[in-house]
Amino acid sequence: RFLPAAELLRNMTNAPALFAVALPSEVGYAGGHRWTRVHYVSHFSNILGCAPVASDFLFDGEITSDALARFRYVFFPMLNVVTPEHDAAIRAAAAKGVKIAVDTYCSVDYPGAVRLPTKFRAMKGDAAQVPPELRRDFLAWFETLCPELRAAAFAVSDRDGEEAMTFVKEHGGAKYVIVVNFRRREGGSIMNEFCTEPWYRPLGAPQRIVTELRAAPGTAVYDFTDGGRRLDLPRKNGAFVLSHDYAAAEAKVLAVYPRPLVRMNAKAVGTLAPGGKACLGVAIRDDAGHLAPGRQIVELKLKGPDGVLRDESGRYTAEGGKVIIPLRFAADEQTGTWTAELRELTTGLTTSVAVSVGAKK
Repeated sequence: RFLPAAELLRNMTNAPALFAVALPSEVGYAGGHRWTRVHYVSHFSNILGCAPVASDFLFDGEITSDALARFRYVFFPMLNVVTPEHDAAIRAAAAKGVKIAVDTYCSVDYPGAVRLPTKFRAMKGDAAQVPPELRRDFLAWFETLCPELRAAAFAVSDRDGEEAMTFVKEHGGAKYVIVVNFRRREGGSIMNEFCTEPWYRPLGAPQRIVTELRAAPGTAVYDFTDGGRRLDLPRKNGAFVLSHDYAAAEAKVLAVYPRPLVRMNAKAVGTLAPGGKACLGVAIRDDAGHLAPGRQIVELKLKGPDGVLRDESGRYTAEGGKVIIPLRFAADEQTGTWTAELRELTTGLTTSVAVSVGAKK
């Protein structure tokens, strides 16, 4: 089950976050501590990892006016020194409506910026750790943003940030939503025999999770983890609503296409004879006849006249609704009618094609 999902989601881009923590290189030499950006990424990742919305980190090459303009809110911690280029980018982004936030360590006043009353400081000697007041003040401010950020997200779940995680991937005009149940339980696991600290709670508790998908009417939602079944979801407040009882540590992968995918065709071309080289061209189309957007996974079972599966059987990745599968016939291959059985895993579409392999001429 995991390999097909990994093949589907590999190298896909995350949907853009609306909140970011920006760490330009000048923070590294003027931020007040050694290895500052390493510490900041570690600590803010820890804080934001429990948040019910997605976030991002920005570094030098990403701190431009255009890049900053993609976000609604950008936080610059410990910005004691800022280069002219980054200063200009921050001011230009603010002029475009991006809300800038800094802390008391920042030496620059930006129009309309939120200034948190605390700063990153050293604790326990030279160790750079998040002081409790920074975590408290940052979260108090960030939590005021969450309703707005969640309302603008493509997909959210009611247990996000507590006992679930919702991720959105984008690829070629389609979206892929991953919902993970990580609810923990009190004891009852063999791991409690090894980890006896009172805070430890092992994974492994079922729960119901309600997920909202803010997609347009007519959008087709398929459950990749349930054989590509198309979901008939109710709509509420402009969103599709999926309510599902998740097993312990269960995850779902949903494929979201602008239109329903309704047809898969395949055709073999080339030298269809022993010793020959050929290919099987596969096309997946929507209900308007257009090639499918995004990525699909096509599973092939290629059988010879004797009914035995051939080596070409396996999974192939379709991009933009197309994939070409190479076929190689041994010099002493059987002639006759071969069968190519195909199944598309994100939608469950199937087709079967007879391939006639003739004698070598």
